[in-house]
Amino acid sequence: MLTVILTLIVLGVLITIHEFGHFIAAKLSGVRVRRFSIGFGPPVLKKKIGETEFVIAAVPFGGYVDMAGSDPREDQKYEKDEFLGQPSYKKLFIVFLGPFFNLLLGFVLFWMSYAFYGVEVPPGRWISIEADLPNLKVLDGAEVVKVNNRPVSNWFDILNAVSVKSDSHLFVVVKDGDTISEWIPDSLLSDITAKIPPVVARVQFGMPAYHAGLQPGDTIVAINGAPVRGWNELVDSISSHPGDTVLLRIKRNGEEKEVTIVPMPFTIQAESGKVDTVGRIGIIAPTERVRVSSVRALGMALDKTWESSLLIFRFLEGLLTGKSDYRQVGGIITIGKMVGDTARYGLDYLLMLVALLSINLFIINLLPFPGLDGWHILVFVVEGVFRRRMPAKIAEVVQLIGYAFLLLIMLAVIYLDIKRFF
Repeated sequence: MLTVILTLIVLGVLITIHEFGHFIAAKLSGVRVRRFSIGFGPPVLKKKIGETEFVIAAVPFGGYVDMAGSDPREDQKYEKDEFLGQPSYKKLFIVFLGPFFNLLLGFVLFWMSYAFYGVEVPPGRWISIEADLPNLKVLDGAEVVKVNNRPVSNWFDILNAVSVKSDSHLFVVVKDGDTISEWIPDSLLSDITAKIPPVVARVQFGMPAYHAGLQPGDTIVAINGAPVRGWNELVDSISSHPGDTVLLRIKRNGEEKEVTIVPMPFTIQAESGKVDTVGRIGIIAPTERVRVSSVRALGMALDKTWESSLLIFRFLEGLLTGKSDYRQVGGIITIGKMVGDTARYGLDYLLMLVALLSINLFIINLLPFPGLDGWHILVFVVEGVFRRRMPAKIAEVVQLIGYAFLLLIMLAVIYLDIKRFF
């Protein structure tokens, strides 16, 4: 029940921010707003302030800003305070500010997470050489003390040190008591990763590890008899056994025991577009928090907003080209599960999730599809160029067709959710 309430709150925030963007833009443009509604259907709560009635409706999935003159008329005659009576640039401003507020919310939430909680990085400063690089294998398992003559105390410091553009980077490490200095070409940095111990930091509720009784602090010693030396080996081994019974040997409080577990099959998609099925048991790797300044957090939030937007765009592009797996699309049930699972880990994780959902809403609403903000933007741009309005009957028919398709898409997504979880 708590998950349902929390999900409704999250959706309410996303919808309110979106509609508030439309509302503010309308008021700034001199458009009369008759109703600001969160949800659809009969009002549960309502209060009139000035010319606008503010409503919380019975069905919380969605919302709207009812502006005067927003319905097309055959004679195309509108008053100065009506939406369709505004010049094209004002209509564009009003329509765009709703999605933009979602983008802005995503950025702010990313910043809050970084500024208040810091950034999560692998623990310690040990490195792992996964690729077949004989010249660098001597560094495998070493502890980094300096990079480019800058002392480093954690993995975040290492990432900052190598972010400086250079053909190569000087690593000073300690291994088996010996200090080693090695120049590493910039092109090989991607082959150097953090060496993370195979220790369970958290167990995801309802996943195979949860049902098998794994606990935070457990160390995975071996899988099917093969020793596990690091987290990457652990992930690779579990991933290669979707749906198979796997024997884990774990160490807990100094004692070893064996546990059988069946990794849950998950569909993933590589950047190349290749779709594969891998095993997941629902354990989270250990990390540490590194505090950053509020100013530094602004830059990190901007980068995260940009990266998240690109990732969503690429996924949508993949859906159109057939490179993305449509089964990865989730609806209200998926969102609810994500909110519930994430909330168990803390407010910082929930902030990041809501930020991603808000950016999703920004991008989806900008798609030029009838019924979405992106369609209205396209129409107003065309009308501005040709200085002619779309005939009212055509606009109405296109809008109805768009809503019908959106309803079908929503039903299809709900079906995928039900198939996924039930």
